[in-house]
Amino acid sequence: MSRLAMCGWESGFRDEIGFFSAGGTAPNSSTWDVSSVARNGNYALKLAYYGNNNTACYAMQSILIPNLPDRVFARLGMKRIREQSMGSTDNCVDAFLDLMHGTTRQLGLAVDMFGAVRLYRGTTNIDGGGQIPTTNFACVEMDAYTHATSGWARVLINGVQVINFTGDTLESTVAAFSHVDIGAKRIVNGTGGNAVVYGGYFDDFALNNTSGTINNGQIGQGGIVAMRPTVDTADKDWGRSAGSDNYALVDDAPLDGDSTYITGTNSGDLDLYEHGDIAAGGTVDAVQVAFGQRVSAGAGRTVAPALRAGATTAIGSGFSATNTYGFGAQIWETNPDTAAAWALLAVNSLQAGVALTN
Repeated sequence: MSRLAMCGWESGFRDEIGFFSAGGTAPNSSTWDVSSVARNGNYALKLAYYGNNNTACYAMQSILIPNLPDRVFARLGMKRIREQSMGSTDNCVDAFLDLMHGTTRQLGLAVDMFGAVRLYRGTTNIDGGGQIPTTNFACVEMDAYTHATSGWARVLINGVQVINFTGDTLESTVAAFSHVDIGAKRIVNGTGGNAVVYGGYFDDFALNNTSGTINNGQIGQGGIVAMRPTVDTADKDWGRSAGSDNYALVDDAPLDGDSTYITGTNSGDLDLYEHGDIAAGGTVDAVQVAFGQRVSAGAGRTVAPALRAGATTAIGSGFSATNTYGFGAQIWETNPDTAAAWALLAVNSLQAGVALTN
């Protein structure tokens, strides 16, 4: 596939994509939340750490990149949090988007205390340009190719190119990207003072590679919005925690855990829902069906995202449920009923939900 990952944190669930991690020296305290301050949709991921200027700490969300490509296109909406107290002479630099291979930063984007953007290879600052504000969201796009001599990193902020680096973009011994880290990671420590707050709100993340015929280039400044369930359909195999409307038990944001839920017991059980529409005037790059799940009793089960477009019912790859809540999602880049790019009418008329596959 060309669209490798996408996320708007519209579930209000912080682990909606990838896994959440913390490392370096533990900060004095941290906040890792999902906030209603959003660029598009209703929610965004909020990451922040609180520590001294000389504390090398971070809070990140890490997303695996399939098939280890050497070139990717990333988009991220970011609103910066940057505060400082006690009048310290602070020159901290903090990464917010790292393209990694294993534990090595191949290429990373960072901001200094003034919001100026810097490009790093490993821990070496190789270029810079542009500004990330604290007053509103910026749309950051990056075209990154890792190579020892002829690599590049092209960065746009709100559609304007601010960095165009060519040369050595290979820090590890392998010309590939294995995962992307989003959040707050200290690169350069400060020189004194007391409390420092760094982090930001992150929204509308998407990642493409160069394969295929669609979603294989620059992503653009669009966003990700939620289409929440509004009506049950004839496919209503799952039981429910209360009432008679399945859709009303799975439309929560943030997720409400065991307060309201549907429950499936038989392999093949399918639950599909109609949903709200996307407003006219835009184009759709991809559709993602996402859900939270856990096993309530017995051994693990497998839950898969599902959708119906036209006469075609598509069942995605299964996700193993455990006794704690996890998250599953699958991207459909084309309409499974036509094998063509999504038309807005087809998106607004599809049904989406989940299937129990074992």
